[in-house]
Amino acid sequence: MAACATSALWSVFHFSGKQYQHPILSPVELTKAACDSLPLESRFLPNKGLTLPQMSHAIRTVHLEPFLINARDEEVLKSTLYAYLKGGVPVILIVLQIDTSYGTVEIDKHAVAVTGYNIDHGSKTPISKRGYRLRALKINKIYTHDDQIGPFSRILFNNELFKVKINGKDCVYNSIDTSWRGRNNRKESIGVMAEDLLIPVYHKIRIPLSDIETVIMHFDEFIKELQAADIFPIKQQLEWDIYLTQINQFKKDICQKTNIDEELKYEILTAAMPKFLWRAEASCNGKQVFDLLFDATDILQGLSLNRAIALDRVCYDFLKVISKESVIVNQYKDKPAWRIIEWFHNRR
Repeated sequence: MAACATSALWSVFHFSGKQYQHPILSPVELTKAACDSLPLESRFLPNKGLTLPQMSHAIRTVHLEPFLINARDEEVLKSTLYAYLKGGVPVILIVLQIDTSYGTVEIDKHAVAVTGYNIDHGSKTPISKRGYRLRALKINKIYTHDDQIGPFSRILFNNELFKVKINGKDCVYNSIDTSWRGRNNRKESIGVMAEDLLIPVYHKIRIPLSDIETVIMHFDEFIKELQAADIFPIKQQLEWDIYLTQINQFKKDICQKTNIDEELKYEILTAAMPKFLWRAEASCNGKQVFDLLFDATDILQGLSLNRAIALDRVCYDFLKVISKESVIVNQYKDKPAWRIIEWFHNRR
């Protein structure tokens, strides 16, 4: 009736149902909805598990859109989980389990609902493969609702390798540390690797995280070129915090900030903005420099900066001036960084 995939969907729908006002299906209703596309001669109960297309079909039955992301790269896994979970969007993690108990190899897939994460505040912010510092990479563990272990089970990122021989070939995988055990009840007999993330998103959230990260990467390179020329007010590399948010949560956060003057705060709080926003906060040595807001409901062709909020007035004013220089316009007008630079270019 409710294998791991159904249990994971049931868990995430308990949150998204309240968030987006859709019906919260029971495990039996979920299995029926997911198996609507099965051949007529197949039974939906008893059910040993759901495929990705079936899980996606179940998500569409509650009027959400399934968004599948390959999560074998740990940076992609961490940044995606952080960005959507912080924005109030629950995520389903699909992992590959390789069990080597008793000298044989059994490979299976398992689905869990990711409900939270832990940030290692004592560590230095890592530099991503794209070259910019990203706060999401400080995640050292995540919390899941797992029908095999229970609620709030921990998964740790330990950077360990799991070696196994499959079909006569030596294979090495980046393993994550879980509470699961092999058939022989030994923890070291099983290796667990992240495979995919399945995200049930509201249909109006059209811009994916990867496109925002691309724009931020190029803008960060632009800042580093200014720093290399020794003209940018801040000499250290910026740290980026990129995540999805809703307008009410964003304005609530603005109300609580003390480093924004009252006139600017009033302007932001009374401005018309889209319901869903991608927010990229830039900071240095724990001090926020500026906030960049993107319309998450826009189309990719129209993706551009919706608003920049000055938290460090010197940097903000400098970007307004430098973005009007003809050499900057000519060099960056056809590059992704212009989606941000253009906003400063148009300020008076």
